[in-house]
Amino acid sequence: MNEIPLSCKIIKLVGTHGWQSLSFDKIASDLGMDLSDLRQKYTKKEDILIDFNKEMDQKILSEISKEDLAGAAPRDQIQELFLYRFEILEPYKQALKIIYKDMLCHPTDLVPNMIDNLSSLNWLLSLSDADLNGFLGFAKSQGLKVIYIVAFKKWLDDDSKNQEKTMAFLDKSLRFGERIIDNYR
Repeated sequence: MNEIPLSCKIIKLVGTHGWQSLSFDKIASDLGMDLSDLRQKYTKKEDILIDFNKEMDQKILSEISKEDLAGAAPRDQIQELFLYRFEILEPYKQALKIIYKDMLCHPTDLVPNMIDNLSSLNWLLSLSDADLNGFLGFAKSQGLKVIYIVAFKKWLDDDSKNQEKTMAFLDKSLRFGERIIDNYR
């Protein structure tokens, strides 16, 4: 049986304590840990989110390969990868919604975490056949990150069965982005 990563256990605690009021002392107490052991793992709370992102990346990279996506158009591959990321985030959705709302009130916390989250997308995009090299590739990569940010917010608010609203947004946005790139060529 797989051990649940520490960062994932902590993210689940956000549902009980909120993000801003979640202290290392509460984490240690709730998880039955020594505060000194927790300190060895994390210097600041934002490190928990970075670790959580890495765990999600690792899960995706260990479960999906380029071969799994072979034959699909790059746009479809990217949509599938974004949706899969949302699928693995689903057990943490309520906690992530709380973190997102708390961070909107504290933009100095939001920016570094958003940068790490967007860097995390580079790993996800590396599974696709999208050409992200050169100037045009850089532009595509940045556009995909914007689409992901907006899709993430839509996903947090999407209560539809099978995330239809999120899927429709991704499909429409990725097609629009594809048309922009096609017109540039």
